[in-house]
Amino acid sequence: MNKHNIFGMTLVCLFATLSHAQSPPRFSYLKANNLNAAMRQLAARDSNAKIEITSIGKTGEGREILALTMCVPRQKSRQAWPINIQPRAMWKSGLLVVSGLESNSLIGSSVILGLAEKIANLELEPLAQTLGERMLIFIPRVDLDGSERYFASGPAQEQLGNARAIDWDRDGRALNEDTPVDLNHDGIITQMRQRHLSGTWIDDPENKGLMRLADASKGERGVYRVFPEALDQDNDGSFGEDPNCGVRLDRNFPHGFQEHHLPSGPHAVSEPASRALADFVLARPWIETVLVYGSHDNIHTLPMAGKQQKQKSFRRRSEVTQYHSEDIKLLEPIHDLAHESKACAQSRVQSISGSFEDWTYYQLGLVSAAINLFDAGTPKENAQPTTKKRNPSSQPTTKPTSSFTSQPSTPKSSKENKQKGISPWKAFLHPTLGKIEIGGWKPFYRDNPAPEHIPSMVNRQFPILSLLLSRSARLNLGDVQCKQLTEGLFELKAWVINEGEHPSQTKQNTFNRFAPSDLLILEVTKESLLSGQRRHTIASLEAKSGRKKYQWLLKGRSGDSIHLHLSPAHTSPLTKEIVLP
Repeated sequence: MNKHNIFGMTLVCLFATLSHAQSPPRFSYLKANNLNAAMRQLAARDSNAKIEITSIGKTGEGREILALTMCVPRQKSRQAWPINIQPRAMWKSGLLVVSGLESNSLIGSSVILGLAEKIANLELEPLAQTLGERMLIFIPRVDLDGSERYFASGPAQEQLGNARAIDWDRDGRALNEDTPVDLNHDGIITQMRQRHLSGTWIDDPENKGLMRLADASKGERGVYRVFPEALDQDNDGSFGEDPNCGVRLDRNFPHGFQEHHLPSGPHAVSEPASRALADFVLARPWIETVLVYGSHDNIHTLPMAGKQQKQKSFRRRSEVTQYHSEDIKLLEPIHDLAHESKACAQSRVQSISGSFEDWTYYQLGLVSAAINLFDAGTPKENAQPTTKKRNPSSQPTTKPTSSFTSQPSTPKSSKENKQKGISPWKAFLHPTLGKIEIGGWKPFYRDNPAPEHIPSMVNRQFPILSLLLSRSARLNLGDVQCKQLTEGLFELKAWVINEGEHPSQTKQNTFNRFAPSDLLILEVTKESLLSGQRRHTIASLEAKSGRKKYQWLLKGRSGDSIHLHLSPAHTSPLTKEIVLP
């Protein structure tokens, strides 16, 4: 048995260990300690890829958040770089793949683990073709605390936060005092509905067991009002208003952070896990691209382009809240491939305030893609769009929709989850509300497919990962010419060209100026330079055809050698030795 099969069998055993008599998908994914053990075991293998494990920090409850990095090994350069680019000597353009910012979604961590194993199994030549000069970083799960609810004993309850205790109703009394309750003792906490004149919900005629909001424009009238399955434990007239979910890490990042919104946290990156992830990214300026697996999306439905306005000055800039149309073009190849391979699901909410992918795009200027891997029910009115290229500025944004709605044309695994994941509405006598019904989506079914579908999902994601690895900015020194004008006087010309599929900077980065600059450094003494600059900051170069010419006038002697260094923002520098003619 070879080393690759050993790891695969071990992973299967880990999943099997977590299997339980209850119906899937609950208890069919990896707990935090088993997930970390699988990552360490993968890193310990004898692989063609250089695999390292890094602890990026710990959660509020002390669980370790691990990052797994992969690259093709290379020899250290012996080049003596100028001091201002010396730290960049070992940089490789990074692709960061993150999941598990939402505690109710575990599919992303399983897909990431499968992708890591798939890459580690590659032979050296295909591995070099896949990774090239890129550094691949996987962080399978960030909210390890909140995700442990999935494996907890007792009634299953789906929550989105990290389990921090919060005074949700701000009454200064007990924390989490009116949490949802399993009233009918069926082992799951769902919803309850009551027929009421003020109701806004109706049965969805196209999806048995589900509900949707009544559409007044079509003459529909609401029948039900809906609550979490709960009692009014604090006698305030509300039911289950303290959801016991904690802070949502997918809302806890700086861009668009919502102040005074309890699920977002007391302040941006207030949680140990989100702060650890932010610090990890900020400490690695060579990260160029980010891919986030979760319930948000900018790939199935591309973002809407904002109106481009010229800023009056750097000091008087207005906040940017919509994508630049040129940056949307960087997401279009991923969009097309994802639709072609059916590798993305539509999201109930396309974007959310304080999300990680918005922070990395708007404030760090990185190419940031967000893919929703699975959703067993998405709304009919937002059916699958065509893969034909569209004008981004004309695209509608995805409207927030209810968790009760369902899309009729879902993949097979989604249909299976929908059938198993809906609890039929059953009558119940509530001590306060009287006659009600309890039912709706079972916890975790909508966002997590049955485990047997994970391998096929990994296979669908691999081409997207390969595409992202192949697309980056690649700066190079083009035609370098040096000629003698007269004795002791030389003219030097050089072109910097971008051979990559991405521009050297996103349009957003030219606005926020966060990423490190692309530098061109001529290593000569100040006295020998008659015209030109020893250090140039390179303006943004367009993909494939972007180029810029630089020129110097030098004093020197024939036969002397000088060095011209090109130091891109996200990759290691390169140098060219020039002998004066």
